[in-house]
Amino acid sequence: MTTETEPELFGEFTRENLQEMLAGAYVIYTEKNRVSGTWETLSKPFRAWLDKHPEEVLRDGETGIQAAMQGGGEEHLLDFEHLRDHEDATGMLWMLADRGLLRLDYQGFIRQEQTMQHGSTVRRFIYETPRTRRFRIWKEG
Repeated sequence: MTTETEPELFGEFTRENLQEMLAGAYVIYTEKNRVSGTWETLSKPFRAWLDKHPEEVLRDGETGIQAAMQGGGEEHLLDFEHLRDHEDATGMLWMLADRGLLRLDYQGFIRQEQTMQHGSTVRRFIYETPRTRRFRIWKEG
């Protein structure tokens, strides 16, 4: 049974419990911030190589430590061919665009840019943003 002075792990904590934990939490917080810049710098060559080799996993056979880029799961596509027949297709597309829910297949665009109508005009509206893939490093076992 949990009382006001005996909180469940990950449950509710009393003011006193949290105040007792505050100094330790601050040490962890400042250490995290101190090393985060170092980690970002150190991980850049790993990320760059793994971005060029997206299916590869780096593995240190001696220590069992591995690194890879982790993907974003399943892909969901919009059926534009059938959507165009809907009476409010334009309105739905603008609603999705306004909410940031439409994405460009940039590699496909590059392949077709020179042969498509308005390709150079569309290019003026393309901008870069960071990828959603994340770098992951772990130890086997």
